[in-house]
Amino acid sequence: MRALLILLLPVLLFGCVEFKTASLFEFPADKKEPANINGFYSLDILQQKSSSDAWYSPEKECIEFKASTTDKYSGTSAVHVKWDKQKGACDWIGMGMGWDGWASKDLVKIMDIAAIQFKVLSKEDSIKSLPLAMGFEDYGETEAWVGVFSKYISYKNGEKWATVQIPIADFDWMQVEADPSNIKQLKLQFEASGDFIFDAFKVVEIERSSNRTYSSVYTEQASILVDGDPQEVIWENIPSLNIGNNLIKILSTDKSVFISGTIQDESLMKSKGQNSYKDSDAIEVILSTNSDAYHRRKNPLYSDHHLIFTVNKDPIVWDVRKKRMAEKIVYKTMKQTEESYSFEAEIPLEYLEVTSLLTDANYNLQVVINNLDEEMHSSQQIWNGASAQYATDPSTWGQIIFSKSKIGISQ
Repeated sequence: MRALLILLLPVLLFGCVEFKTASLFEFPADKKEPANINGFYSLDILQQKSSSDAWYSPEKECIEFKASTTDKYSGTSAVHVKWDKQKGACDWIGMGMGWDGWASKDLVKIMDIAAIQFKVLSKEDSIKSLPLAMGFEDYGETEAWVGVFSKYISYKNGEKWATVQIPIADFDWMQVEADPSNIKQLKLQFEASGDFIFDAFKVVEIERSSNRTYSSVYTEQASILVDGDPQEVIWENIPSLNIGNNLIKILSTDKSVFISGTIQDESLMKSKGQNSYKDSDAIEVILSTNSDAYHRRKNPLYSDHHLIFTVNKDPIVWDVRKKRMAEKIVYKTMKQTEESYSFEAEIPLEYLEVTSLLTDANYNLQVVINNLDEEMHSSQQIWNGASAQYATDPSTWGQIIFSKSKIGISQ
């Protein structure tokens, strides 16, 4: 009987206890949660040269690293780097930062809302550019890189230290298929020559992309005669993408993408020169067919299709990537008034090299209207942003989402 009571006692005791499930990061009420960005806590990358999370190139004939305790932005010391790669004939010189004890870092959740930031000091002139490249290395030893261009460098609040801030999404992740969910270290690659002091490497939050989103429609079938005059009833049910006073509409089906528009133009259907797709009234449409592509990437992919629909005496569709006419695309224009024209186009999914487009997924989109006036001066109206580099910089594009609808389907 005594043995039985001993066995039952733990059961009785545990039966009176209420257990509470605790989250991984649950902090006492009197303590603040550590700084983080969307649950990413590894924000401090390098605050001083002596950190065990950092390593430095040993090629002393090309590069020299010193701890700077007098010139420092914060903490106890900064990293003074002086190098001349050509003089010492070194193949590669640089440094790496494993940070957070070389633990694997998952950047996926902060890809579009965070940047790598650090401070740089020059003893001479203000810094306008840096002969550097920065790269993330994953634990599979694949690296994603970006150049430290002048657009990433600024001076804030009258500081003598320059601030370098590079969005994480600007690294060439897609091109090299690096894994942002399993990051080992951040690397700096030094080129040419330089003499700078570096400090306060960290991850910082940035504003979310302000790119526009066009909510469109997917329907299995659509009865559209592509004649340049978008009078079919189905177009009445498609939301408009507005560019000034111009209206563009896009929908997708199980076989094609259809585009229509009504464009205001005081001098209709002008063109000059032999390359009509370059010097002509035209509508440019850039559409990505890869919904997984990072929206802030800096280089186009093969899944990004850039088409130019000319509006002139002999309208054509020019495929910028393929550098030829897109003969499989059906395209027609029509003069509506003395100062406006309309157009329609059908782009087969086969031409876009896909069998389908997903619904409720984000695809990159950019639309540009090119106009020539009577003196053949050109002007542009760009749907998302105003960057002159829209053709080659996907980070300046907006997005399109196709949502399911039953319009156009025969009952």
